[in-house]
Amino acid sequence: MQKIYKGFTILEVIIVLVIAAFILLMVFLAVNQLQNLQKNTRIKNDAQRVLTEFITKTQNGPITTPTGTIFASGSCTMKTGATCAANLVWLRDSLGPMKAVNGVDYILNYYNTITTTNFASLQSSFYGVPNEMLITTQACGDIKVQTASKSNSVYSVTYYQYGLVGAGSKCIDNSSGSI
Repeated sequence: MQKIYKGFTILEVIIVLVIAAFILLMVFLAVNQLQNLQKNTRIKNDAQRVLTEFITKTQNGPITTPTGTIFASGSCTMKTGATCAANLVWLRDSLGPMKAVNGVDYILNYYNTITTTNFASLQSSFYGVPNEMLITTQACGDIKVQTASKSNSVYSVTYYQYGLVGAGSKCIDNSSGSI
């Protein structure tokens, strides 16, 4: 009697390969989501740190220049010796060098007077810019025009969030009284 060796049919091999590809795809997507979650947690913590430092320095009203006037809007690269508006050097020195998750130094932008249209435009410009943060004298989503003053101590920080769903600019503020 002759033995007949039976192997897998081409259909069975294809089915196994499709199942293996599906499993690999699911693992890849899960790892990517976990990496985005980790990046977003770090970015949000950095934004929270910036906001907390700003609030700490402004508990008795807005930050002022030595002559007592509210300092102007400006921008600062969070790297020792890098470009920094004179009015934001204290923030860079307080926080120390800060790098975003993409390895690039953060750039903080501060606006002490902002209009509703300007605020929406500035926030939308943060889509896809993971190393910039926007600090304003306005609560997140606020439609009122705010100017830094002794009576206004609401500040917000807008930052970029990664992800397949929900990517884009996000905002945190101290309007609820808790940071």
